[in-house]
Amino acid sequence: AWKSYLPISLNFILFYLGLKIILF
Repeated sequence: AWKSYLPISLNFILFYLGLKIILF
């Protein structure tokens, strides 16, 4: 279960960092 949850977490972090770079 954690193996399928890990990629989602990484994608969320990358998405957050992407927005942070674009906005700020």
